[in-house]
Amino acid sequence: PISARPASLAYQVRVFARRNRAAFAAILAIALTVAGALVTTLSMYFRAERERDAALTARGESEAIVKFLQDTFASVDPEGDRGPNVTVMQMLDDAAAKITGRFETHPLVEATLQRTIGRSYLSLENFPAAETHLRRALELRKRAGPADDLNVAESEHDFAGVLAASGSSA
Repeated sequence: PISARPASLAYQVRVFARRNRAAFAAILAIALTVAGALVTTLSMYFRAERERDAALTARGESEAIVKFLQDTFASVDPEGDRGPNVTVMQMLDDAAAKITGRFETHPLVEATLQRTIGRSYLSLENFPAAETHLRRALELRKRAGPADDLNVAESEHDFAGVLAASGSSA
């Protein structure tokens, strides 16, 4: 026996599609276009959010570096203990003393500054100090990012350079 029941939604859609092929094709095309636009818009929104977060992080790191450098240069007072003939080595020593423990919550900022200080010591041929700072920069970079990160590779290159220049094998 046949039991009477209301037509299901799927049945009604099939019947409508069969009877109105052009209208159904247009509705389907519009629905797919709207769905595609929604997916594209959402992916662009989430990418923009990630880029904004990265930009804010980079801005914060840049501001921390600038503040550190301003503090370092402000401490060089020509009227102070050292007089007007402060050397680059003395400024580097001051910066190296100030960096310890200052950036515990921002290891990438410290890594950048350690690398800069280490490379400066290297250019002045103070190999032990350069090795210390470049080693620290490398350690911080390795902890903070993946091993194949470009910054890790640059830090490894710098560290290898100081070892080669000093003749050390550590």
